[in-house]
Order: sequence, then C-alpha cells, then structure tokens
Amino acid sequence: MDLDVVLYIGIAVALYVVAERGVRFLERRTGRRFASRPLLFMAIFLAFLVLALWLLGVRGLPGSGSAP
Repeated sequence: MDLDVVLYIGIAVALYVVAERGVRFLERRTGRRFASRPLLFMAIFLAFLVLALWLLGVRGLPGSGSAP
C-alpha cells in the first residue's frame, strides 16, 4: 500500500472525528438536536477536508490530469 494512501486515510478519520465533535459541540451550545444534522456534518467535514488538502499541497486527484 502506498504511503500517501495511508496518510489520506488517517486524515479522513481524523477529520471525521473533528466534524462529529463539532456538530455535537454546536448542538450542546444551542441546546437542541439539529434536524439537518447530516448536512451540517458534511459541510464541516468538507471545509476541513479542503483546508487539509490545501495545507498538504494536493492540487488534484491522482490520475485526473490536473496535477503536474
């Protein structure tokens, strides 16, 4: 298995945990459970994923032709 794949899986797991805790934090802060909880989770997860990939310098998906 390529080391990049292990790195990306580790980042995905960490971001999943962060997004879940973020949703729980927001629910505790407002005092109610959100009706659109999965949408909020995906928004937080996607925002952190884009940030993490930007920090890693990933320009495109492997094989997509957009990376040099």
